[in-house]
Amino acid sequence: MNARCIALSLGAAICLTATVHAAAPAAADAAFLKEAALDGQFDIQSSRLAERLGQNEVVKKYAAQMVDDNRRIENALKKLAMDKKVDLPVGPGDAHHAALKKLSAQKGDAFDRAYMEQAGPKRQAASLKQFQQAAANAKDKDVRAFAQEMVPVLTDHHTRAVETAAALKK
Repeated sequence: MNARCIALSLGAAICLTATVHAAAPAAADAAFLKEAALDGQFDIQSSRLAERLGQNEVVKKYAAQMVDDNRRIENALKKLAMDKKVDLPVGPGDAHHAALKKLSAQKGDAFDRAYMEQAGPKRQAASLKQFQQAAANAKDKDVRAFAQEMVPVLTDHHTRAVETAAALKK
């Protein structure tokens, strides 16, 4: 059921972004799109590391879902940004790059714990808050609609992160 809701939400977001206008969004809206792209890239890259280096199967399953969902979000985000003439950053930013480097040096259980510290509940709560704020405050209706469509997906990410972190502590 969750996967179906996510797929429907992502599909709706892609449809919504297909009807955007060419007008450039407000600076805050463009900043949201850029920050969402940076954070999404971090989630994808850290989760790809977890798929490869993770020891715990629950962590690996969480990571695989994060990669899949964030790739779909990224595709919708790229389409919206292109339509709005917003240049998105390619790859994670400097702070994310440093975190990825530190994370990739971990092994075994230490990796799983470090991954969940970097990409787990705190990270997903911050991402959810960012999208909730854009959903409520974005000036551009298409950016606002995109954020609104992603809030349920990011709520699910946060829930899964909390559950995965709890399972890891058992």
